[in-house]
Amino acid sequence: MKRIKDVREAKNITLQYMADSLNLATRGSYQLKEQGKRRFYANEVPILCELLNLTFDEIYTDDSAEQEKNYL
Repeated sequence: MKRIKDVREAKNITLQYMADSLNLATRGSYQLKEQGKRRFYANEVPILCELLNLTFDEIYTDDSAEQEKNYL
């Protein structure tokens, strides 16, 4: 989920804005999802994609697997 955080920060989007957009009670609730400690619900993923201008695959592709593939 590092990609989500990196893109959010690059776009200067706050944790609170993300939490509000996903109808979460607190920014901490969102942060746990961004850290991978909790999962995003299926209805939250399209909102996440739209806010960050990412595809589903870009969000859920393992960063380390992508980097490894680039070295082969």
